[in-house]
Amino acid sequence: MVKKANNKPDFNGSDKDQRTVQLSALFAALPDNYFLIDQQGTILSYRVRPGVSLIDDPVAYIGSNVSDILPPAPSALFKEHMRKQHDAQDVVTWEYHIDLEGKRRDREAHLCPLSGSGEMVLVVRDITRRRQAERERAEAEDRLERIISNLPGAVISRRFDGSEFPYHDTNFPKVVYASPQTAEIWGVSAKDMCDIRGLTEPMVNTDDIKDFSKKVRKALENFEAYSFRFRITTFAGEQKWLETNTKAYKHKDGYTYTDGFVLDVTKEVQAQEQLEAQRKIADRAQKLDSIGQLTGGMAHDFNNLLAAIMFSLEMLREEETNEGHLSLIDNCLTAAQRGADLTRSMLAFASKASLDPSVIDLNKLVEETRNWAGRTLPSNIEIETSLSEELSPTMVDVSSTESALLNLLVNARDAMPDGGKLTIETQNVQLDEASLDAHPKKVAPGQYIMLAVSDTGHGIPAEIVARIFEPFFTTKPPDKGAGLGLSMVFGFMQQSGGTVQVTSEAGVGTVFKLYFKAYLEEDEGLVEDTIQIKNLLGDGRKILVVEDDKMVLSILVKTLEKAGYLVTSAKTGDEALALFKADPRFDLLLTDIMMPGTLKGRALSRAVREFVPDLPVVFMSGYENEAIDQNNEPYSGDIRLTKPVSRIDMLTAIKTSLTAQLKD
Repeated sequence: MVKKANNKPDFNGSDKDQRTVQLSALFAALPDNYFLIDQQGTILSYRVRPGVSLIDDPVAYIGSNVSDILPPAPSALFKEHMRKQHDAQDVVTWEYHIDLEGKRRDREAHLCPLSGSGEMVLVVRDITRRRQAERERAEAEDRLERIISNLPGAVISRRFDGSEFPYHDTNFPKVVYASPQTAEIWGVSAKDMCDIRGLTEPMVNTDDIKDFSKKVRKALENFEAYSFRFRITTFAGEQKWLETNTKAYKHKDGYTYTDGFVLDVTKEVQAQEQLEAQRKIADRAQKLDSIGQLTGGMAHDFNNLLAAIMFSLEMLREEETNEGHLSLIDNCLTAAQRGADLTRSMLAFASKASLDPSVIDLNKLVEETRNWAGRTLPSNIEIETSLSEELSPTMVDVSSTESALLNLLVNARDAMPDGGKLTIETQNVQLDEASLDAHPKKVAPGQYIMLAVSDTGHGIPAEIVARIFEPFFTTKPPDKGAGLGLSMVFGFMQQSGGTVQVTSEAGVGTVFKLYFKAYLEEDEGLVEDTIQIKNLLGDGRKILVVEDDKMVLSILVKTLEKAGYLVTSAKTGDEALALFKADPRFDLLLTDIMMPGTLKGRALSRAVREFVPDLPVVFMSGYENEAIDQNNEPYSGDIRLTKPVSRIDMLTAIKTSLTAQLKD
């Protein structure tokens, strides 16, 4: 047997005698069925392996045509490839399948001509198992692809050949697989991610690269899993938070691979940041409330001390004639008054200041304040106003509102030592809980008047913004401020039913926004007229004085007795009621509001008025909110004084109440 240049077997002469023996030996070693056929497809000889086959007899089909044995579809394929082989004079291959015993059987056929003989060899191989495995694999891959496509994140596989360091320079690992979700997450197709090396790595935030690289390197060295959250900026400029859970392993090809699941956690991070911001707001509100309670309590006790000091000094001054001594007394009174102003600021922060609200046009107040305060600002500061022409009225304490605005103007001035622009703005706004930077229990959603003061100064650092409303906290030198200005603004706004917001950016400036509750026509207000009394002497009128502080009580008694009143004193409401029952012939009750015992000031007034219904009552309060605690709100005709009160104010209030009773 020899071979021609076309590598086809050639049998000549005596070689033909060996043909059958050689072919039989050759095909006996193959796991296939073979047929020796002529140019028309007639079977000259054949050999079949045991198993499921159309031909189960070793000799019965000699002389039969292959096309007659096969079912119609495979038979047509056989004829087609016989023609192809005749035209090409080369080996042709095709696949077909038949149904045997109710099952699909896959076959692979090779038709090879024997040069010089006019005969051909048909080799048929059973590829049923291979095709079944391929179909099962394809189905599994399709199923896996469907599962991966339905995942909320992307699956990424990378190959590391050892030369690159992840996310460093320009040498990046090869992406060998990327699921379709890459388009939604990174904004690039899975194909591009696989084809273009290092396509997405430059998107990683530079602040996260170092830690990310450490995670990857450790995983590659130890073939372990890692998790990491990082930020990216897509080619479209969209910023996202991603989380990867990845495992490194050594493949049999010698390379190290990582399989990872990447999830877009932007919404989760934003939700966490929002919750954290709300928690900080709540913590800050709680902290300020706690500080307010402490501050209010301290101011209340300090007011009692100041009341005793001021009453004593005023009494000494009346009896003193020495000019030097009078000067010292006046200095002491001035210092005591400064102490009273300080406690007033503390009480304002604690939302316990004494306020006299009235309906005002905030625009008018702003214009008036700007006119006189603007003259005190440096010439390098430009003032601009943007006042709403249809601004709703609001009901607030005018003096406290002016003080709050002035405080913000001074802070804006101090924030611009080199000059800048100061803007005052008013506007009607509708606020909901989500837009209020305050504890939800403090502010109700609704219609508000916004008063904003903004500057173009150096800004406030974020770590300081959270503390600026705390009393005595200041960044100014000791001789430039006591740290009570903004705390007073905060307390005033809370007490007025509003709130205050601050936003600041370093190098850009700061904006303070005061939100006042809009005054609606259906709101009711109370306007009280102050009755001026010139003659403050008591003329022997009887007063029952109730005060739990021993020192303050002593000073009150001496002051009233010196003014011509007959005074009976008690330290508690229970003691006072007993005295009143024993002799109800009193012209007026002067009582503290909060006292030890079962009877507070308001309850005591109700009890004595059961005996004398029209008895005048003057209340004394350490701070404003005492009047409404424990159902202690006085009648509308009663007068309430806030400690420390000067002697003239107290005597005026008493005379006013007694005169009003006479008029009635």
